[in-house]
Amino acid sequence: MTQGPKELAEALTKHHLVFQHSDASLEEALSGVKTFYLGIDPTADSLHVGHLVPLSLARTLMKSGMKAIILLGGATGTIGDPSGKTSERTALSEGEVSPNARALKGQIAETLGTSKFELVNNESWLKRENLLEFLRDIGKHFTINEMIRKENVRERIERPEVSISYTEFSYALLQAYDFFHLFERHEATLQVGGSDQWGNITSGIELIRKKLGKSAHGITFPLLVYKITGKKFGKSESGTVWLDGKKTKPFTFYQFWLSLSDESALEFLPMLTEISDEEISRIEREMKEHPEERSAQRALAQEETSLIHGGKTATACERTTEILFGGKISFKELSREDKRLLLGTALTIELSRKAFSEGILFVDFLTEKGIMFSKREAREFIQNGAITLNDEKITDLGFRLVLKNLPEELSLIRKGKKEVFILSY
Repeated sequence: MTQGPKELAEALTKHHLVFQHSDASLEEALSGVKTFYLGIDPTADSLHVGHLVPLSLARTLMKSGMKAIILLGGATGTIGDPSGKTSERTALSEGEVSPNARALKGQIAETLGTSKFELVNNESWLKRENLLEFLRDIGKHFTINEMIRKENVRERIERPEVSISYTEFSYALLQAYDFFHLFERHEATLQVGGSDQWGNITSGIELIRKKLGKSAHGITFPLLVYKITGKKFGKSESGTVWLDGKKTKPFTFYQFWLSLSDESALEFLPMLTEISDEEISRIEREMKEHPEERSAQRALAQEETSLIHGGKTATACERTTEILFGGKISFKELSREDKRLLLGTALTIELSRKAFSEGILFVDFLTEKGIMFSKREAREFIQNGAITLNDEKITDLGFRLVLKNLPEELSLIRKGKKEVFILSY
């Protein structure tokens, strides 16, 4: 359904999808735009949860009637964007970036829910550029004074211990030229990017104005950040949550959303889902009245897992979570179907029947498999009655784990109230 700029601006604002815009008002930035572009550098062979906001924004713009261009930075990906970084990125070779770009194409289509977008790769035009001509025709429109005032550059310059190389310093020129190229060749008059991309986006707008005497527009979206550390969700930070099910299991992906703080879950719900305003209001009320139910987290986990891995997988993850953490289903009540579900969705510890046929001291087993950090910790948990094997408390420090004494298919070890480990053999 085609939306006018006023209605679209209201929708984007309501869903917290806009952080900054280049014009006096968001409505003005959207007026007359028929084509927009979103850039993604293929520095990995999978998208991660940090990409869900821009793709949610792109879906909204596309549903308003705009044409989408998704730019894969096959060339800029080998340089590295300094935005949001306090140290030099590891340079990637063309041989690493090219297969990544191919891998992302299908993921982007699945996440957008459509293949009706144009996919371009800046490698196709940047590799053809003559260095001297580029410096003469593009570089002359940028002053060092302007570039070092950009926040992502200034922060690095003010900290000599991290510095910034000329390679990364030049990234803004390349991204500005991408915007110029897509404006001129594809009539893309709007660029969308993360809030850390603001300097690069405005550089492109200025380049278009100086070379063509025409107006272009930019919109940034808020980044998903960890509230405690303030760091954005991204592949460079620890604990990356990938959209590729082989890199991050769907169950782990589901648990990521369940583990969010109430504040984050309520913030992300309108940004990342298409849940109605009425339903979001109901969830907000429920969170106030019954925070222990974690309604926002459960809704996010269901919606995002369904989007990325499908509805059946999301339902399986929900059932697995109930079995492992719900506290209402005992091990003895697990059906064969439940056990197959656990083995298919949750992370498991594989045991060799041959290796454990004679048994192993439970304290040693817990330490060797990483369930406990040390034998001392293992002994303390056992003595405090905080370890169960198939819902039976283990309190004997001399207890030996013998596979022939275990149930068929799998066993469950619970460490305290929140951690569960599945043993498969």
